[in-house]
Amino acid sequence: MKKTYLLLSGLLLVVLISCKKSKTDTPVPDTSLKKQFGGSGDEYVTGIVKGPDGAYFLCGATNTSGFATGYHALEDGFIIKTDAAGNVAWKKFYGTSLNDYLSELVIAPDGNIIVLGYAGANDGDITGYNGGSRDGWIAKINSSDGSIIWSKVLGGTNNEAFSSVSLQADGSIIAAGGYRSTTGTVP
Repeated sequence: MKKTYLLLSGLLLVVLISCKKSKTDTPVPDTSLKKQFGGSGDEYVTGIVKGPDGAYFLCGATNTSGFATGYHALEDGFIIKTDAAGNVAWKKFYGTSLNDYLSELVIAPDGNIIVLGYAGANDGDITGYNGGSRDGWIAKINSSDGSIIWSKVLGGTNNEAFSSVSLQADGSIIAAGGYRSTTGTVP
């Protein structure tokens, strides 16, 4: 039986490892696909998922302005879509004039992407910011071009961030993270 894993190593170095069972049933990696994405600054991949068509979606954060479109300032979240061979289909920044971060993504039943993390201001791609140094941000992204379908900011006057997302069989979204405020859009 052959199992396929996706492993991230270094700054945006993506390695597709196809593991074959050895005589001891321990997977032996075959690192046949390696791709590197990024610019001259720091990039962090925090989430990766394979779509039904074999495409890969990566999310994370960077302080590099040159490797995707739409850079705002300081640190922005990003999504990169590649084909099954690792060739870039599109790459886009998401953010505000302050620090923004994308921590995880999943494929929705309609083939689009649900992504979450945090936003640092009420400008750029993100509206509804409540204050503090960051608010939790969740959005649905068009998988064919990276455009935002819908977006929601949750938080108060302190620090909030989403770190994990799960899609349920009924289509509902469960998002988890941290919340420090006593006021705002999440009780």
